This record gives sequence, structure tokens and C-alpha cells, in this order.
Amino acid sequence: MIDGTTDSLAALFDSQLKINEGIEVSLSSEDAEIISAMCPYTVLYALNEFQARAMVTGRHLETMLS
Repeated sequence: MIDGTTDSLAALFDSQLKINEGIEVSLSSEDAEIISAMCPYTVLYALNEFQARAMVTGRHLETMLS
């Protein structure tokens, strides 16, 4: 793994990640270590999959509430 990639993943998965104004994600140090040890392509695939599912769920909830 390239050192720059490792550093980027470590910064991305810090224990306190501010995603958007007022929204924070907390990871334990154990979780951060596991994610940092993963292949970067696997992490990016998982993030992409999670984001896609979250968008579909959000749109479904918006439709149900309107």
C-alpha cells in the first residue's frame, strides 16, 4: 500500500469525523485500526455502497412522509 494512501485513510477514519455541518461520526480506535488495515479499494467500494443505499432509503422516507 502506498504511504499517501495509508495516511489518507487514517485521516478519513479518525475517531471523530465531521461529515457535514452538525453531523459527526464516531469510531472506536479499534474500528479505525481495522479500517486503516483494509485494502483502500475495499473501503471505497463499501463507502460507495453505503452511500447509495442511504440515498435510496432517504428518498423512500421522504416519499412516505410527504
